[in-house]
Amino acid sequence: MKMMVWRMFTLGFIAAFLLACGPVEGVDRTVATIQISIEVPEENAISILQNPLSLNSYIGNEGETSPLTYIVTATGTTPRKIVGQIEGILPEGVQLFLKLDAPVRGQSAGFVELGAQEVELLSGIWGIYGVQGNGVVLLKAGNEAARNLGQIRIRLSVRET
Repeated sequence: MKMMVWRMFTLGFIAAFLLACGPVEGVDRTVATIQISIEVPEENAISILQNPLSLNSYIGNEGETSPLTYIVTATGTTPRKIVGQIEGILPEGVQLFLKLDAPVRGQSAGFVELGAQEVELLSGIWGIYGVQGNGVVLLKAGNEAARNLGQIRIRLSVRET
């Protein structure tokens, strides 16, 4: 019981103090503010729409092509490029080429041979979001190529120029 009386007394004292102080001058209690930290980064993304492609090239032939569809995002005004490379090792005498057409703006490098190192496929892209582009994959097997069957991966990346 004493504890309850003590709490009531304390609450009454606080209420009386707040009423006696009145409103704080210059503070509008009908307005609230909050500080917000903002970040507005540029976005880079690329995806390939196809399921796995299947290509075959007869030994010594001109090669076989397959269409490729991609979606690219490169927002802001920073110039970007799309680079490509293969993951894995191609058999001796086998070459893989890729050509990406510019989706809206940019400059295609034409058919470029892909290898273990990144090579530039498309340059001068910027200010686009989720734009679809087309390309062509070309597989060639020279006369020195042995009969083979396997898989290889193409990796595309968006980079700043």
